[in-house]
Amino acid sequence: MAVRAGQDERAGRQASEGRGTLVRRGGVVLLFAALCVAPVAGRVALEGRSELALADEAAGTGDEEGEIIHLGRAARWRLPGLHYHQTAIDRLMDLAAEFEASENDETSSALSCLREVRRALLSTRHVWVPSPKTLEEVNVRIASLMARQEDQLGMKNGTKEEARQWHLERLRESPAPSRPWVAMLASWSFVGWVASSLGFLVWGIDARGKLRGEQAVRWGAMFLLSLVLWVVSTAFAS
Repeated sequence: MAVRAGQDERAGRQASEGRGTLVRRGGVVLLFAALCVAPVAGRVALEGRSELALADEAAGTGDEEGEIIHLGRAARWRLPGLHYHQTAIDRLMDLAAEFEASENDETSSALSCLREVRRALLSTRHVWVPSPKTLEEVNVRIASLMARQEDQLGMKNGTKEEARQWHLERLRESPAPSRPWVAMLASWSFVGWVASSLGFLVWGIDARGKLRGEQAVRWGAMFLLSLVLWVVSTAFAS
């Protein structure tokens, strides 16, 4: 009975130590993830909010050009989960609609708003363009405005509808990344860097903080390789 009691006690102690190890590793993983994400999210939130505030100031003083510029900058600070870029895009689309409906000829201002939206969508893409429906709407509206502007200036080359279709076709030919495979490599090498960092912390180090031989070397090598690939591919991606 005494032997059985001793075995049960050791088993219970080992189970408790195992749970403690899992908790500690889980805490390390969460801390590391927070340290990776927090600076990026913080920078995007800070810059996006700042640009929106500057756009509000410009609107308050009647500086339409300044408002459009700052909204365009805010629209470029895109990160899933944050709303600043979408707020800026919505405001630019609304401003463009107001200029289009104005009794005065404000075609140029409407074009400026829509072009800022288009630039923001194209500049924040990676392998694909975010919000493709918005991009198509913007392309259609820009093509219509450009055809109207040419008609007003007497720059006729066929009918107004033909001019609109010509501009729309050109706008739909969005410039593709010159090295799409490099952009893909940059994305996956970053994912690999984060994953290998977590793997090293979880499996490369034991509960006492000592390296685990082959596992530590394996995860450490993956960490260095993915980091180098990420840095190099990011430098050459376009």
